[in-house]
Amino acid sequence: SLGGTIAYEMAKQLQIQGDTVNLVLIADGLSPTHYTYSNEDDGFLLQILAMDLGIQAESIDKIKLISMPTQEAVKYIYELALEQQRIPDSLSIKEFQHRFDIFKANYHALATYQPPSYSGEVVVLKASEDLEQHIGAPGDLGWGELATVKHQGTLPGSHFDVVKTPAVIQLANEIKKHLNVN
Repeated sequence: SLGGTIAYEMAKQLQIQGDTVNLVLIADGLSPTHYTYSNEDDGFLLQILAMDLGIQAESIDKIKLISMPTQEAVKYIYELALEQQRIPDSLSIKEFQHRFDIFKANYHALATYQPPSYSGEVVVLKASEDLEQHIGAPGDLGWGELATVKHQGTLPGSHFDVVKTPAVIQLANEIKKHLNVN
């Protein structure tokens, strides 16, 4: 999610400097114009972090998670991540809390970023399984509001699968295809 927005902003800045940008590809990243954020959303952000780590969704008690104070909720996800071997045993709760703080700051930056329009084209590839926050977003995930969408496609799996085998092979093929087209 954040990667697509960073790529978009880099392309915009390169364009301002007079450089040519050959490809801006967004892999299942929602346009920042469609993000909402509240400082009370720590439980929600911990759910996303858990999914990002590959913690099994059915092992997370979402009601318990969103009702816990943040520090307890971080510990809850930390313990699940250790139990499911999603983080190294050597990672301390303090280090995990620090990583969550960075994750939260990144999400806040993404949700508050005011993207300028971009006169170039973007390629948007959407995961076949919608994330909860993607439900209701346009098929181009909102990027058509900011730039011309040159191509819109689908990658297999969820948001968290698109950079893993087998979906990453299709992603690599899409990148190659769009880099070879002038």
